[in-house]
Amino acid sequence: FQYIGAPWMDGQKVADELNSRNLPGVFCIEKYYKARYMGEQDVLCDGILILLKDKKTFRPVQFQLNLIDVLSSLYPKDFILDVHYLAVTRMGTADVVDSVKQGKSVLWLEEKWAREAAEFELARKPYLIYE
Repeated sequence: FQYIGAPWMDGQKVADELNSRNLPGVFCIEKYYKARYMGEQDVLCDGILILLKDKKTFRPVQFQLNLIDVLSSLYPKDFILDVHYLAVTRMGTADVVDSVKQGKSVLWLEEKWAREAAEFELARKPYLIYE
């Protein structure tokens, strides 16, 4: 996505919070647009435009977790995750949705996944044919 938003979102507040986290390769600005999807069609939405500054340093999973963290903390009643779509299809785990439902930050997942990836790299090493 290049932009996201909702009728209940304050795009400037979300952009400011994400930018304050100094996420690599990305910058966000406020964007207004008319929704073109199901229940919100033709409704004016406030949101953010995601500007990719450096595709080599941008970390999309880190950005997604931070976006979820910001939206769930600023809008706990309005921000609702589609459990199956996000957890299974997009993230491959229910940990994201479970954390949000429990009112916890999702940022711990990045460290967990990095640790699991490093463990996998070690476990697969004996089976590689080439270095």
